[in-house]
Amino acid sequence: MKILVIKFRNIGDVLLTSPLITALAQTFPDAGITAMVNPGMEDMLTGHPGLNEVMAPDPYRGGNESRLQFGLRVMRFFRDLRKRRFDLVINTTEGDRGMLFGYLSGAPQRYGYLKENDKAWRKKLLTRSWIWREEGTHTAVRNLVFASGGDMQQGVSVALVFSDQDQWAVEKALAGEGYHGQKPLVHVHPLSRWQFKCWDDQKMAAAVDYIQAELGAAVALTCGPDKKEHERLQRILGFCETRPLNI
Repeated sequence: MKILVIKFRNIGDVLLTSPLITALAQTFPDAGITAMVNPGMEDMLTGHPGLNEVMAPDPYRGGNESRLQFGLRVMRFFRDLRKRRFDLVINTTEGDRGMLFGYLSGAPQRYGYLKENDKAWRKKLLTRSWIWREEGTHTAVRNLVFASGGDMQQGVSVALVFSDQDQWAVEKALAGEGYHGQKPLVHVHPLSRWQFKCWDDQKMAAAVDYIQAELGAAVALTCGPDKKEHERLQRILGFCETRPLNI
């Protein structure tokens, strides 16, 4: 059996797909499981023991790539996808894109979410569906319905797998800030791609100070590569009365 799990979201949501992959691997121990994610999100699932492969569709490159070239490349992608002959495709969001990818894969079984009173054409893309609800159940638990046919509340854990090289890189970065394991370490990533999700900068700085001054732990601050995130992290650091590790 060959299973494709699609998650076209960002880092956190992709990581929260790992319990589903674990459950699928336990339910179908002989299955080959592939995950499909947005480009740049592969590392969130790479190395998961239940996965055979993580793939990411290459987006429109712009610049020297014409629309015709892009269209031909998309056609080749779906041709190759169909050659993989997946038996089951699971789209773990309610979006159209994942549903269309699943349908065009040619898989005979296609699971996914629908909205209340959804459009007829979307219903035809799936062979089995569940109603998408934003509230009431954590995403990691909600996705387990695809492996069990019902919620599995027990034993849900997120698997973040990293290599020895990853660990070495982190230890090197921490050592560069003067941290060598002398205190408990708390990692704080205060920013988001979507700025409206972020807490107030001064309150975040106060929380960092509390962890360091009152709890006696070292705080390592990180952010994404975006210029705006770097600028906002510098503002948070400016409000801090203690000195966190700026990774």
